[in-house]
Amino acid sequence: MSIEFTPINGQNEHLDYESFEADIKYRLQNTCTEAKIYLYNNFPVVVTEESLIDLLIIIAIKDIYGNYYRINTSSGNVYIKNLIMSVNFIDGFEDQDIKIEDGELLINEAGVNYEHEVNGIKYRLQDYLKTKCRLNDPRLDIHPLFLIKNKEEFVLPHHFTSNNLSFNGLESYLKKVFYKNYYSTYRWLNSNDYDAYKNISDDVEIITEQASLDSKIGYLTKKKIERIGRKVARSTKKDEHLNKSLIIVSGKAGTGKTSELLTLMTKTLSKGNNGLFLTYNKLLVFDLAKSLKAIGDRNKMDIEKFGESKVMTLHQFFYRVSKSLGVLHVMSEDRIAELKNTLRKRLAVLFKFIKRNQNNKHLLSEPEKLLESIQNSPSFDIGTKDLGIDLVRYSRYIHKSFVDSRDEIFKDFFTRQETLLERTATNEIFLADYYGVLQNTLDQIENPENYFNDKGIKDRGELLNEVLNLSDKHYNDKNEILESAFVTKKNRKIGGFRRARTLFVDEAQDCHYLEKDILVKVFGSENIVIANGGTEQLIRHMELCNWEYSQGKNLNPEKFRTRNTSYRVKKHLLEFCMFVANKYQINLDLEPYEEEGGENPDIGKLIIDFRNNLSDEDIAKALTSLNENAKVHGCTHYESTLIMLEHIKYTINSSEPEIGLVNEYGNIKNDHLYERDEMDLLKNRPSSDLTIKFWDGTRHDKSENGMPTPDEFRVIFYESCRGLEAWNAMCFSIDKFFDKKSEEDDAEKYLVGDETEVLTADMFLSNEDRKKMYAATWILMATTRAMDSLYLQIEDKESEFGLTIQEFLNTSPSNVKVINSSEHV
Repeated sequence: MSIEFTPINGQNEHLDYESFEADIKYRLQNTCTEAKIYLYNNFPVVVTEESLIDLLIIIAIKDIYGNYYRINTSSGNVYIKNLIMSVNFIDGFEDQDIKIEDGELLINEAGVNYEHEVNGIKYRLQDYLKTKCRLNDPRLDIHPLFLIKNKEEFVLPHHFTSNNLSFNGLESYLKKVFYKNYYSTYRWLNSNDYDAYKNISDDVEIITEQASLDSKIGYLTKKKIERIGRKVARSTKKDEHLNKSLIIVSGKAGTGKTSELLTLMTKTLSKGNNGLFLTYNKLLVFDLAKSLKAIGDRNKMDIEKFGESKVMTLHQFFYRVSKSLGVLHVMSEDRIAELKNTLRKRLAVLFKFIKRNQNNKHLLSEPEKLLESIQNSPSFDIGTKDLGIDLVRYSRYIHKSFVDSRDEIFKDFFTRQETLLERTATNEIFLADYYGVLQNTLDQIENPENYFNDKGIKDRGELLNEVLNLSDKHYNDKNEILESAFVTKKNRKIGGFRRARTLFVDEAQDCHYLEKDILVKVFGSENIVIANGGTEQLIRHMELCNWEYSQGKNLNPEKFRTRNTSYRVKKHLLEFCMFVANKYQINLDLEPYEEEGGENPDIGKLIIDFRNNLSDEDIAKALTSLNENAKVHGCTHYESTLIMLEHIKYTINSSEPEIGLVNEYGNIKNDHLYERDEMDLLKNRPSSDLTIKFWDGTRHDKSENGMPTPDEFRVIFYESCRGLEAWNAMCFSIDKFFDKKSEEDDAEKYLVGDETEVLTADMFLSNEDRKKMYAATWILMATTRAMDSLYLQIEDKESEFGLTIQEFLNTSPSNVKVINSSEHV
């Protein structure tokens, strides 16, 4: 009988192990003779992109009579049977002024709240332990703790400020947050005379072994870390401007822009400063979180103080900012009235245009010609162009012409848009009116006093009480919110997001100007580094975001450009991508990477598969063959092959009413409630075949997915591929994907923005050319994911993209394998 104390994976620098062990044994000596304590340092698996885990504490008390651990709380005695607690140590606040006010932790008057990180660790680690480590306990509960190092000691749920972590300090925290008997898992509690205590060592061993497997780093990640490590060791001109000026790193896709951002972020973290990395793709967030952990593990050994890193999507960031400020709670009928007014003004402009051309019956009776006239007109602003395209589409949908039904079309279209707009009030406002949310958020950040008066904030106490942590002192004797209190709360919220961070934004060319302006206001342009691409990398919006100016002010950025050399896509794959780009008038302009002293002999392979009824056996053979090549180079399954599918979007219930969504130009779009087909790839393979495991990014409920692990192949929809890379890429039904993209609403609006006029000044883009250019941009987004081998499966050789493939094959390219419909791999 003993109290066992077991450190795992070395010792954490923030913990005095001898004192911790002595304190816990002293504390338990009178009531507990059998217990197991494990301290798992630097838990190696990234279970959530929200945060890493610095220390995992496991305390288990043998469940027998007379053997217990009891703490005395304000609610009485609380017995802790066992505890699984993750701990994150937050440096950088040791000498800062810290206090708790209205239930909010304030550091230098900035609100600090790790709520999202807490929830991310809690639920993702629980899921990981249950699904990967076989801790079969539906009631499993993890208690995350963020220890903020400071000379003062304060406690809030999951937040603890102290100069160090001792067992006595940990117990003082537990006394203030636990109010009833507690256990993390019933697996370690006795039941029906079953001795569950023996499970503990086996469970911890399984966790350790599984974590070791799931933290494996493959060839591609190692090369990336080594490349960044070499860059970090060198001084560059960019370093001189870091945190002094806005830094813009421009370049083509695959030329190393994201790598440059990671390098600069690593340099920031190495100085003990904090870094926030924003991107669009949720799956890319996973990749970046893993890479930053590996970089951190490598550098922390040599650096005394390594900063706090954070990765999230732009939508996550703006949702959290707008929600914390109460913007989502306030927006209502004022916004609806504003949008209706915009709708009327733009329709008036379009009505004059149609009326002016009333004698041109050829134009007004041909929707395609009318679309092209609106798309290429220099007299319309982009918002009016956008609405005009929708208006023409509507006339085409109802089979009526502007020649003889002009007034009726305009009237019915306005009524329809107005109805859709009214329904946005009943939808989640952040999604339904994203750009309105951004504008309101910017208004509050920029001028909270005006926002307070314009929105009638003084009378919205009941609505904002909880989100702003208001108390009696924030109200006057008329029970109205005080303007000064509202401004103070805003400043604290924004200060918490800023938190001495340097901001890194990937794919910044696709930001909306409101997103840019908010980021500049929150972080200051001097604390921002962006990766910027050209029009060929536009996906979200129709015009490039100009980062040199914000709200008319010249930000005086320091600009750097990467070489037009693809460090990802090998020579023969790049030749194919360049062929596609040139055919559809896309300015890709990339050259393959060459080793010093001559051409890189590793040139890549293209596989064209014209079979349109692939069996599971065919797919499994193709995947296995590609993976063997990647495996030889040291790639994990995760790095080996990225599988992309074309999704079929279908209406859940056709009887459901259309809903209104508001786009970036304040125009109302209609939508239905849609679902996508989930992956059915290899679902009919024998259940005994466990060699092929998938991380399924096509699931309806993304919350079912944990973080991808090294032994899983990624399967995603084409739309989710941006920024990802793999040794191989498999593109199924890519010709159908081309056709689907060319028929999307956004295809007819591609490159109609003012910023891109210089590219089309010497040519008139037909509507059909515009649609194909848009679809081809998406095709290139997918085909440039592969580094070594690219597999393209074509459903129909006579489809638009099928004919493009055949045209390419007629050029007699090298290193291309063609599988015809009657062949087998």
